[in-house]
Order: sequence, then C-alpha cells, then structure tokens
Amino acid sequence: QACFVGTIWNNNINEITEYQKLCDSYDINFIIKRGLSMEDNIRIVQESLLSPTIVGKWQVDNGYIPCRIFKNISYSGCAITNSETVYKLFNKKIIYGETINDMFHKGLKYYEKYNLQDIYATMDVVKNKHTYIQRSQLLLTIISKICTEYSPND
Repeated sequence: QACFVGTIWNNNINEITEYQKLCDSYDINFIIKRGLSMEDNIRIVQESLLSPTIVGKWQVDNGYIPCRIFKNISYSGCAITNSETVYKLFNKKIIYGETINDMFHKGLKYYEKYNLQDIYATMDVVKNKHTYIQRSQLLLTIISKICTEYSPND
C-alpha cells in the first residue's frame, strides 16, 4: 500500500489524484488519511510501501517545505517528493521527481532495492538537523544577532 497522511487542498488535489491513478494502475492500494493520532500516523507510514510528500504547483513554485516530509522520514517512511526545494534541503539524498509520474516510478524503483541503512541515514539527518530544538536555537541566534546589530545604544 501507499499512503498520504495530511491535508488535501485545492492546491495539491490534482497531484494527489494523479498519484492515486498511478497507484491504481499498479494495483497499489492508496490510502489518504488526515487527523490521525501520532501512533496511527506512524503505523500507517511504516506499513506502507510508499509514503510520498506530494506538493501542489503553488508550493513547488514558492519553495514551500511541508512538515509531512519530516514526519514520513522520522517514521521510517520512504522519502519521496515532487518538491525540488525539499530534495535540495536533504542534500539530494531523497527521491525526487519533477513530475508526479517521475516521482512515482523513481519511488517504485527505489523500493525494489532499498536498504535500511539509507533510511537510517535520512532519519539521522532529521534527528540531527531538523527538530524543534534546532529551529528554536536558530531563532534565538537570529534574534540575538538582530538585537546586537540594532541595539538602542548605537
């Protein structure tokens, strides 16, 4: 099975529908869920062959980075996306397809030969670089820099 856990908007409905049709053509059950408990979210991603992070045109054009990619990776899901921004964020170490069709087929090809070490390496990137702790530290650094550069004593 493949799963998309997240919100479907007018922005990404076409891409998700296209992905679902590709799954259907390969007899892969495509599950769409939202509003799950964290435990159910983790379970569904771990039970799925593919757990894509699908973004819509506006999100692609504007470099939007959805939280879904971090969740899928941290739950040991197959990290595939149609977002070049997300692909570059992970130093091109995840699966990227410019089109939904390309992303889907690259994901299938990857799954045929994946190994746990690849998944663990990507999970380590999330653990070491993309948690709330790192984001909070970055914000504090920025705020400190702003306060230092623009102190009222100048």
